[in-house]
Amino acid sequence: MAEIQENVYHLCPKMTAWTIDTAAKAHEVFGAQKEGAARNYDGIYSLQVMYSFVQETEEMIHCELRRGETQPGAKAVAYLRRMKRKIPAGIKEIYLRSDSAFYNKEVIAFCEGESWSFSITADQTAPLRQLMEKVAEENWKEDASNPGLWYAEVWYQPVGWSKPYRYLLRREKKEPKGGQGILFEPLGYKYYAVVTNRSGEVQELMEVHDQRGSAERCIGQFSSEFLSHLPLGGFMANWVYLLCAQFASNLSYGLRDLVLPPFYRKKHIKRIRRCVGLVAAKVTEGGHQVRLKVSVFHRWLRDFAYAWQGIGRLELAFRSG
Repeated sequence: MAEIQENVYHLCPKMTAWTIDTAAKAHEVFGAQKEGAARNYDGIYSLQVMYSFVQETEEMIHCELRRGETQPGAKAVAYLRRMKRKIPAGIKEIYLRSDSAFYNKEVIAFCEGESWSFSITADQTAPLRQLMEKVAEENWKEDASNPGLWYAEVWYQPVGWSKPYRYLLRREKKEPKGGQGILFEPLGYKYYAVVTNRSGEVQELMEVHDQRGSAERCIGQFSSEFLSHLPLGGFMANWVYLLCAQFASNLSYGLRDLVLPPFYRKKHIKRIRRCVGLVAAKVTEGGHQVRLKVSVFHRWLRDFAYAWQGIGRLELAFRSG
């Protein structure tokens, strides 16, 4: 897999910066004897997979299978070290985005040690919550396009952390229920906090952090197209099955970006399979040749022919590289 990925990176347009989104997903299972399966914090009998996706290419850079009861943030630094080995040497800048599963001082220290930028959703502990509620009204900046949102920032040092860090804040006005007002004004807002080492306008940085929701879309697409379930009884066997699905997914994105016409760049794999993969054809032999016959009335014949020729060019590029 590493060899193939290296060849793909060699053929792709050169990049020097990646945005990596991490997220965990509980894959529900139903076999009572499935090794490693257990009820998670939501009570779902499952196996857990930790995923990391590259926003710029949509590929899955790393994934690991875990026992069902594992907390998503467990052994986060060890996970990041293993993920780091998959990053090509040409990528000089890494921006890590995560939900609160990776909110701990070890992850922050690791990112700073690797010179990675990061934005991680913060747990709203009581001291941080009090600090957010004490921000002066004049320090909140209202979103011009969405009057119900305000942005601010504070510097805060959680207990046990080595130094204070920048926290981006957002608050949203709660709608009163049943016609009743709210007695205490701070309780009338919903708060959201993100710890980061990035510089820039608070609103801009928060909106970029919110884009980490694309990881959930990638996980959903991966689950529906490549990993509908983990079917095997053994834990390591299911991990190998997961890696095969990762390989198939990344190979599909590589073919999309390197072989298909340019307008396919942002198409989902389901669309690509329907247009190019599921083409009725007939293989014939004769005159020392093998022929593939496709109907000229096929709706996406031109795209199929473009891809067919592109694969030939790709093979030559691999051999020369």
